[in-house]
Amino acid sequence: MKNVALSGQSGSLGRHIVYALIKAQRFNITVLVRKPPIDIPESCTANVIVKTVDFTSAESLTSALAGQDALIDATFDGADPGLSIRLVDAAVAAGVKHVIPSEFSGDPENSKARALPPFQPKSATYKHLCQLGRENKITWSAVCNNAFLDWGLRMSFLGIDLKDRKIEYLNGGKLVIPWTMLDAVGTAVANLLSLDDTGRERVRNRVCYIYSMLKSQKEVADLAKEALRSDRDRGDGAREWTEENLDMEKVLGEAMGEMKAGNVTFKVIGDMIRYSISTPGFTGVPKVDDNELLGVKTLTDQEVNEVITKIAGEMK
Repeated sequence: MKNVALSGQSGSLGRHIVYALIKAQRFNITVLVRKPPIDIPESCTANVIVKTVDFTSAESLTSALAGQDALIDATFDGADPGLSIRLVDAAVAAGVKHVIPSEFSGDPENSKARALPPFQPKSATYKHLCQLGRENKITWSAVCNNAFLDWGLRMSFLGIDLKDRKIEYLNGGKLVIPWTMLDAVGTAVANLLSLDDTGRERVRNRVCYIYSMLKSQKEVADLAKEALRSDRDRGDGAREWTEENLDMEKVLGEAMGEMKAGNVTFKVIGDMIRYSISTPGFTGVPKVDDNELLGVKTLTDQEVNEVITKIAGEMK
C-alpha cells in the first residue's frame, strides 16, 4: 500500500492517523476535505496532498479516490449517516484495493451494542462492507479500540472528571474493558497498511482488536486519584473527589425517552455509548488480540498516571 487517502483528518482521531502515516515515511497521503486549510505542520506536508471534495457527491468522491490503494474513513457525521457508505462505494468505483472503515469504537460483531442508535450507521456501513468483501469487490480491515482513554478523560466522557474531581461510576465501574490512546489507533492504522503480503492476509476482511490497557472504570478512577493525590496532600479542600454510582439501565431508559421526544443531544448520545461500555454483554475483553501484529504497546500504570497528570494539567 503506497497511495493512501484519509477522510476525517480534522477530527480528534483523524489528526493522529495522518501524523502516524506521515511518521511512517512510506505513504503518499491524500487528505479529503470539505474546505482547506488543514492542520498539518509545513515540515510534514511533502507527501501530503489535500483535495477539496463534495462529500454529498458520489462522482466527486470517486474522482478524488482515483489511483488510491487504500482509503481510511475517520469521519463521523451524525447529520449525514450515509456518508461512510458513500465513501465505501466511491472507493469500489475508483478501484481502491483496501478500506479501513469508520469503526474505531466497540466490537462491530456485537449485535447488542450495534442495536443502540449511536452505532446503527456504523452497523449499516459494516454490513455493506462485509458484503462487498464477500463479493471480492474490495478488501477491508476494521479497527476496534473500544473506549478512547485520553479523549475520554479530556472530555470527562467516561465518568471521570479530572477538572472537578468528580467520578460517576457506571454500574459500579467494575466491568473490565479495553481503553486505547488516540495515537495508538493512529499507529495501528499506519502499521496495518505497512504489512507485507502475509500480514495483509492476516487482516483481510476482518476486525482487528487493539488496546492500550485492559481495566475497569474503577481501576482508572483509582489511578486518577493516585496521580492527582498531591492536590489533596497540599490541603486543597476544593480538590477532594466526589463520587456517585449511576444505574445505567435507568440512564439508558431516560436517554431513549429523550431521543423519542426528538431531543437528540450530545449527552443523550453519550449516555447510550456509556451504557454500551459499562454493561456486560455489550462490551468486554476481546478474544482476539492484535496489539503485537499492529505494533500497539500496552501502558503501565505509571504511564497511565503520566497521561492523567498531563491531561489534568491542561485543565487548570
